[in-house]
Amino acid sequence: MSCELVRATERDGQEMLEIIESRPTQGLFEVLYTRRPNPVTSYLLENCNTDVYVIKDGNGRIVLQGACAPHPVYIGGERKILGYINGIRKRIDFKEKIDWLRMMRDADTRVDYDYHYCSILLANKHAQKVFEKRRADMPNLAYICDYTTFILKPRKSRDDNGSYNFGKFGKLDFRKAEKEDERPVVDFLIREGKSYDLFPCFERFEEFYGLSVDDVYILRQNGEIVCACALWEQSGFKQYIVQKYNGILNFARKCSKKPTLLGRPFPPIGKTLEFPYLTLFLAKNDDTEYYKIMLANIENIISEKYDMFLIGLTKNNVKFPLFDKRKKLSFVSKLYLISEETPHLSDKVHVECGVL
Repeated sequence: MSCELVRATERDGQEMLEIIESRPTQGLFEVLYTRRPNPVTSYLLENCNTDVYVIKDGNGRIVLQGACAPHPVYIGGERKILGYINGIRKRIDFKEKIDWLRMMRDADTRVDYDYHYCSILLANKHAQKVFEKRRADMPNLAYICDYTTFILKPRKSRDDNGSYNFGKFGKLDFRKAEKEDERPVVDFLIREGKSYDLFPCFERFEEFYGLSVDDVYILRQNGEIVCACALWEQSGFKQYIVQKYNGILNFARKCSKKPTLLGRPFPPIGKTLEFPYLTLFLAKNDDTEYYKIMLANIENIISEKYDMFLIGLTKNNVKFPLFDKRKKLSFVSKLYLISEETPHLSDKVHVECGVL
């Protein structure tokens, strides 16, 4: 049966949603990742230049879908445009092979990309096999690194009198950013972030849909910004819905008098999880002490509203041990770069979990 790749429209949204929601994640904690109410609208909210594609069979039925989102990033300190290939979903009952990667490569795009990249769960061996298979006249696929997403319970470390802990630095100024702080904070993040490859290239926080300066927090020393971060909540356009508990989690949930997950009650089946991504988290000169102080205080803020938060890091990131040694849930993905000529990337790679 012949298939055709076309640009998706909002009219395709319901059928796309059905395909997305036909495959919850597997494991001890099954979560349905979805984009309600309409996947096409959701992708375009994130970036109006995202290319959203569907492949339809001869009967006009969607058999596969995917998207390519433009991510401006720094590589070697220079601005590049990466196309993030994501949302690849195939209809469960469609058994024919589709060379969708070639079809997407040859499709018209809204943006001229320097390179493409993708992330694949370490447990998804089938997808890794598809991407790693060598094809004639297709771009090279280069493994970048492993990427760990941490799911953590926020810890409260505020003293009884409400004061903040600033460690060996003494009294520092930790506070929520204000409108007039936006330019200095962005300048600080770009200055520190350019030392990493794949750090986002941006001018305003609103370039990340759903994020604004109101979500940003800063740590200052003698009036100078020494650390910054943002809390990015995305349930308005991307959702994670609890589907099922398996194995030891299901046993604990049914048999314990007060079952907990990361120290909190188990989210009920059908609940849409609400959490922020701890994002754009950078300190002056990558100073670990600044990170520790900022983390202690931002977790107080998170704990006032949320039961958990997420952050993604590569193993070489200096912040990795701060989260890896804690009680947490985590999963690992593999990052790949797709290009005709693979650029050299340093060992310092920074990818925001919220854009994956």
